[in-house]
Amino acid sequence: MSKVYKNYIAGKWVLSALGKSFQNLNPANTEDVIGTFQDSGERDIASAVNAAKYAFEQWNKISVTSREVYLYKAAKILARRTDEIAGALTREMGKTLPESKGEVSRGVQILHYYAGEARRLCG
Repeated sequence: MSKVYKNYIAGKWVLSALGKSFQNLNPANTEDVIGTFQDSGERDIASAVNAAKYAFEQWNKISVTSREVYLYKAAKILARRTDEIAGALTREMGKTLPESKGEVSRGVQILHYYAGEARRLCG
């Protein structure tokens, strides 16, 4: 049986309001079930958007130096988990492993860039 993934909304893992789900298959091996994912609808989207608006309000209250710390920490975690995440990307999308590692590396670079932006006057 494949792992069931829930939606992460407002700090909680929740099932779809529709009560439906679907299986995602590895495109290179359609017998490989990546997992079962939530088939979300308008109510789920509205909940996620409202949670994101609230999170933005809270993030906006955090000092720029704290934002910098969070973004560098996220970059460090992403870099440390490169092989794991690249493997998941390859399995889910059928990309080559080097291409997936490049995507993860690019994500790390983007986080570093925006962490540095926090130090700039308009950051």
